[in-house]
Amino acid sequence: MTTINAYIVRETEKAVALCQLPAKGVHKPMWIPKSKIVSMKETDEYSPIFELAGEKIRRQSIPVNIEIDAAFMARIAS
Repeated sequence: MTTINAYIVRETEKAVALCQLPAKGVHKPMWIPKSKIVSMKETDEYSPIFELAGEKIRRQSIPVNIEIDAAFMARIAS
């Protein structure tokens, strides 16, 4: 398992979109299928606002500690 601290900026029925700090600039979020998430815990940290590529609005984020399947992370990291 791979654990990361990230911020949820969008969510669908099957996936979450994550960004990491710094919140400055335009971000292209990393989409993670919910089936590849081992565990996810919302934290009480600061919730920065992110500007996403291709969108005209800025999004409030939700800080999380997230554990992701290691094989999946290895595949998308390469």
